Amino acid sequence: MIPDKCEVVIIGSGAVGACTAYYLAKKGITDVVVLEKSESLGGATTSICAGGMRSQFTTEINIELSKLSFRLLEQLDSYNLVQDEMDQCGYMFIFTAQDNLSEFYDAMLLQQRLGVQTEWMEPKQIQKKLPMLVLEDVTGATYNKQDGLIDPNKITSTYIRLSRELGVKYYPGVAVTDFITDGSAIQQVVTSEGAITSRVVVNATGPWSKFVAAKAGIELPVIPCHQQLLVTDVLPWLPADFPVIVFPGEGLGLHKETGGLLTGLNKPFVAGGCEDPDYSYSDPEWEYKHLEAALRRLPRLQEATIKSCWGGYYDDTPDSHPVLGADNKIQGFYHASGFSGHGFMHSPAAGLLISEEIAGNSAQTLDISSLRSNRWLTAAGRKINEYYKI
Repeated sequence: MIPDKCEVVIIGSGAVGACTAYYLAKKGITDVVVLEKSESLGGATTSICAGGMRSQFTTEINIELSKLSFRLLEQLDSYNLVQDEMDQCGYMFIFTAQDNLSEFYDAMLLQQRLGVQTEWMEPKQIQKKLPMLVLEDVTGATYNKQDGLIDPNKITSTYIRLSRELGVKYYPGVAVTDFITDGSAIQQVVTSEGAITSRVVVNATGPWSKFVAAKAGIELPVIPCHQQLLVTDVLPWLPADFPVIVFPGEGLGLHKETGGLLTGLNKPFVAGGCEDPDYSYSDPEWEYKHLEAALRRLPRLQEATIKSCWGGYYDDTPDSHPVLGADNKIQGFYHASGFSGHGFMHSPAAGLLISEEIAGNSAQTLDISSLRSNRWLTAAGRKINEYYKI
């Protein structure tokens, strides 16, 4: 049975929600309730994500979010999270003539200035490292050997366990149906199991965040965008050091997964469009297009058998940056969504920064003013964009 009041309500028990709960509790704010509408904790999106962790981004704020997330995970090494789970296989972004090479080269220089050890690779170096790929049209790549993969379910379940040990309460199977405000501030959260009086709400619902925010009268430019992945059976010829590979101009991604290969082809952001994130499906037509693209780059995939495929949703924004921090109109309403496919990798940082805002009225570790929900209303806010994405 849910309580009738608490200090903070977090909506969503995925990686972002769980990390926020943990870092709030670490600051002594333990009267926290986490609501999850599904019957199992861990988040509908987090539980099916690919688990990439990288610091290669175009903008300083995204790079800093990654650096902070890596540091926070390392601080949890006493729980063997990074040491046992992080596969530092590396991340390689491979470019062709359809990519703006100077843009990515400048981004690499920015990463290096910020302490990220990304290096430039020429086509011959790429082909030597990845002889199984078709790369005749490739113009270069950026590569970071410290990036890689980590199990999202184990990380999230650890944050849930640790926050519970500090007093946070989790309630699966409870949906938020409405908010009661006085016109300018949150008063109550109305759920399928009753109302909770709370003056602080964190919206960490990923692709559902637009619809949750609307219940409070907030217009949030976060669009659910359907994506899908597939994984093959074991491929004996796949090298153990096969990195995560992204062709950003093609929207194609590949990485090793349980002895086989996981691959996806990005569906583009559709401005003004909106799908129902409750409707999860696998699109056969897109899967065919996806496999064509993957086979062009890795012909030996024709030897593989598809083991499974699934669909899910990104919570996309127009500039591929998250919406993070206090709402500019409704006091007590905090945004933590719109990560555009990077939610899991940035969840520790997001959780810490939101906890800082709630505990002390502003984030201290990083300046997140560029990620506010009203940024699209300003010329400066419309200038940020992210090109390192899949």
